[in-house]
Amino acid sequence: MLIIGSEEYINIPELSIRRLKSKIDTGAETCAIHCHGFKRVRKKGKKYLKATFKIGHRKEREFLFESFSKVKVTSSNGNSSKRYKIELSIKIGQQEHLVNFTLANRREMNFPVLLGRNLLENNYLVDVSQKFLHSNTEK
Repeated sequence: MLIIGSEEYINIPELSIRRLKSKIDTGAETCAIHCHGFKRVRKKGKKYLKATFKIGHRKEREFLFESFSKVKVTSSNGNSSKRYKIELSIKIGQQEHLVNFTLANRREMNFPVLLGRNLLENNYLVDVSQKFLHSNTEK
């Protein structure tokens, strides 16, 4: 197992995003990413989820996801809601993972990405006294 800090930069090649500041949250069951617009669309007879990502000062971009689902998520304050879930490939340093993310409006949060136990379990140990342990090892 690899040790990571309480905050790490990640890359999401599929979204053309590099060095995205992410918060590690061992209390969160699943990973979450900021998305401010999404809707279901049909294209050539198939159902897709159109998701709009604008993270920080990056250019707003829309992506179509053929594989998606809707899941019930309970926040730390006990409120439950339904969110879309997609799968994204991410990199932390040299490690690459295919991870399920729920889509949430995280505009008011300090971090656009929350990395939860669905990624951490069996992959990482978290040293909360450290930050950005793998920012110099990414390629």
